[in-house]
Parts: sequence; structure tokens; C-alpha cells
Amino acid sequence: VDELNVEFMVYPNPASQNVNIQNSTFNEMNLTIMDLGGKVVYSTSFLSSLTLNVLEWERGIYFFRVGEHVQKVILI
Repeated sequence: VDELNVEFMVYPNPASQNVNIQNSTFNEMNLTIMDLGGKVVYSTSFLSSLTLNVLEWERGIYFFRVGEHVQKVILI
């Protein structure tokens, strides 16, 4: 799969309890989540969708990366 051309959605944004990630394919994709300092705080593979419970995560800004696409997510 060419992860360069994958579109993905992260919602809700801002979020407080759960974050949903959906990609435009039904292929396995790699998700990497980094904090504002660039430290990887979570990494996994998923198919078309994934729900993360972020209730216990530190509030702040995170960057969700799938392939070469990055989306900023705010946890409140």
C-alpha cells in the first residue's frame, strides 16, 4: 500500500475521552502519535478504523501520523 496517498480522519478534535481514526483504505496502516516535543507516545497498526481511549493521557497537543500525513489533535 502506498501510504503517501492515504487520507485519514481523526475526530473529535479537540477530544477528551476517545479519539477515532479512520483511513480511506481497508489496508493495514501504521499510526504513530507524537507529543509536542516529537516524542513517540503511541504506535500501532490498524485496518480501516481505530478508537483510542485518551482519558488518561496528558492534556495538550499531539500529532497523529499515518504514512506521510500528519494531523494535529488537541486533548482537553
